[in-house]
Amino acid sequence: MGEIITFYSYKGGTGRSMALANTACLVSKQTSGRVLMIDWDLEAPGLEHYFSQDGIKGREGIFEFIESAHRSLPEIPYEEDNDQLDSFFSNIHRFVIPVKTKDQSSNLFLIKAGNRDQDYAKRIGEFNWTTFYYKIPSFFPRLAKYLAEQFDYVFIDSRTGHTDIGGICTMILPEKLVLVFTPNEQSLSGVVELAAKATDYRLKSDDMRPLVIYPLPSKVDITQEDLLKEWKRRYTKVFEKTFQEVYGLPRTISLEKYFDTVQIRYEPKYAYGEGIAVWDDISSGPDDISNNYRQFVRQLTEAGKIWTNEPFAGLISPYQVFFVFAEKDRSVMRDFVNHIQPLARQKAVAFAQSDQKLISVEKWDEPIKRKIAGGDIDFAVVFISSALYESQSNWQHELEEMRRRTNGSGTEKIILILVEPVSFNGIFTDIPIMPNRKKPLNEWSDRDEVWLKIASDFRSKLINYHAKRLSEKQGTT
Repeated sequence: MGEIITFYSYKGGTGRSMALANTACLVSKQTSGRVLMIDWDLEAPGLEHYFSQDGIKGREGIFEFIESAHRSLPEIPYEEDNDQLDSFFSNIHRFVIPVKTKDQSSNLFLIKAGNRDQDYAKRIGEFNWTTFYYKIPSFFPRLAKYLAEQFDYVFIDSRTGHTDIGGICTMILPEKLVLVFTPNEQSLSGVVELAAKATDYRLKSDDMRPLVIYPLPSKVDITQEDLLKEWKRRYTKVFEKTFQEVYGLPRTISLEKYFDTVQIRYEPKYAYGEGIAVWDDISSGPDDISNNYRQFVRQLTEAGKIWTNEPFAGLISPYQVFFVFAEKDRSVMRDFVNHIQPLARQKAVAFAQSDQKLISVEKWDEPIKRKIAGGDIDFAVVFISSALYESQSNWQHELEEMRRRTNGSGTEKIILILVEPVSFNGIFTDIPIMPNRKKPLNEWSDRDEVWLKIASDFRSKLINYHAKRLSEKQGTT
């Protein structure tokens, strides 16, 4: 599956489209896969101007594609008639334009914003995005999946501000969100506000993809050394605080190393016209603008986490979490999943069920039972209720076998959440229970309070377990 990456800025004039164009060109050189750019800044499209060539002018774009969907598709309830949507999505290829690059590579493509004829502005102004969203609520999530299957990278140039279109581009479609800002208060506060909204939306949605944020300071005047130092300190602290809040990270994390590496300098040459810096033969040292883009692309595609000094350092792959729940308690399980999404976004945890389909104990098959009993998962989160105990024969042996195979560490690897009062009958008597044994979930009047407590306790267990694993590993080397 490919990656969908949105470039967003709160205001125009930040160099967002230029950053996207240069990033896409570099990535297309680094991969043999297909790289697509989509200009979703419908009111002020400009991405096509970086790639002036025959066959672009007069072509239709993403807006006409969505207009066609609105006209031709019926109302489709969420997650229904996906075959019909997938069939329609195949039409997007007629809007895809091959882009000629400097080295004539053939793996870079563009979808324009639209055909800017005399009626274009009127059509844009009259289109009701809210109506379309409610008519086919799964359209954009399914489109994201389709594009990720067709292209290795999809770069989306989002509209500025806080709008319906911007919400689609920043909250629904991407798994990576590049926040392009200039060193001033309005630009910085605008992207930070969007970061909070986008991550909060993803947290509350059914989309389990992590949304990873990459701040990108742009048009930085490196000749003003005192101002550069002051503003770098300021936006470093602002994003450290933002990441602590949206990802649930501790106060120890640092973005200093990231911002020492990533910035796009102001270059007077590119204040005139639209140019691709990475195509030009400029080499003036590490602060050259083309090298700035290369450093950013390295962070975006290779570096992984952009912060340092966090408690899951040294974790090669996420801890696999499996959910043991009765169908009756699916909504409770979903609440827990939503509240540990910050850990998923950090890639500290992943959900072990196949294809992320969360399966209740009533529907467990033999492969699932073998997976648990064999100790192939890191954590089993058990939602204890009367409904779960009615299916006790489906899961008790597997959890007991998991504990046996992990040499007693099952006490740490089994996480118990008490949904309602039950009689334990000797099961799980030696394992701590969240929120506690005396007061189950359904007796808390403030559900937000109890879920925050459970998520915090789970995080603490995970950190302690990881620290123990690191200590044991260091002790054997």
